[in-house]
Amino acid sequence: MYCDIHTHTVPVSLSGKIYILNRIAGKDKDRTPGSYFSCGIHPWFLNELDNQKEILQQQVGDPLCVAIGEAGLDKNATTCLTFQKDIFHFQAVLAERYNKPLIIHCVKAWQEILEVYKEIKPHVPWIIHGFRGSKELAAQLLSHGFYLSFGKYFNPETIHMIPADRLLLETDDKDIPIETVYQGLIDELQADPSSFISQIRENVRNIFSI
Repeated sequence: MYCDIHTHTVPVSLSGKIYILNRIAGKDKDRTPGSYFSCGIHPWFLNELDNQKEILQQQVGDPLCVAIGEAGLDKNATTCLTFQKDIFHFQAVLAERYNKPLIIHCVKAWQEILEVYKEIKPHVPWIIHGFRGSKELAAQLLSHGFYLSFGKYFNPETIHMIPADRLLLETDDKDIPIETVYQGLIDELQADPSSFISQIRENVRNIFSI
């Protein structure tokens, strides 16, 4: 069973897969019936959408909504960082209230993410999606309890020091099958394919209860 914890498109083939479809509150109107999804307020779209908080609070109660996000901070976005932090904090609190993991988008704002983490002291998992950072940054995040999700591109040095039970995989917005992502990490780690696939499945079960 292959698990894709963050994708923007429904896989062409659904056989043997669990996937979590990313939705942006107020922007993505539809989803595939019966599919697991995450829903969040992305920092790129904070100035474009109305009633995002209300929409998100309506959607998060859906039993098929298994995570909040992607939420986060992005210093390349046009929205001011203070407003981004307010919305991120709101989503982090919402994740605690509904006991759902938080999927995080972060660009050049690691210290600010950690500040919010230390303030909230979350009980739910915080997952950095599409992680490509250094092993030093990974070590810092892991020390605080974060999970790291990897896609098609990753830092080879980093992937070798990630504990097996903190590792997740995703396709994000890439038009590739999740099997391709798995194979890239299996090749880099020289891992046993069956054991690797089983470990990721166990991680997804433990984090998302699916």
